[in-house]
Amino acid sequence: MRLSLLLLLSFSLVGNAQNNVCFDIETNPYPNDDALSGFTKYVNVYGFEIFGESGVSDAQVLHAAAVTAELLDNDEDG
Repeated sequence: MRLSLLLLLSFSLVGNAQNNVCFDIETNPYPNDDALSGFTKYVNVYGFEIFGESGVSDAQVLHAAAVTAELLDNDEDG
């Protein structure tokens, strides 16, 4: 009982974590590239490019950018 309550509390805290995203979604800078022409959304995260199709929500693209930024700079020192 105590363990399940602790796990439930842990999952709820993780699920409610704030996600401050400092990135803007831009249009695809490579519309003429055959491999990338199907993507309409673009975010550059520290030189790592993230592309999204039109069916992907802006929130999902920004979440991917935030996760990528966290992986690339986990101590947030730039």
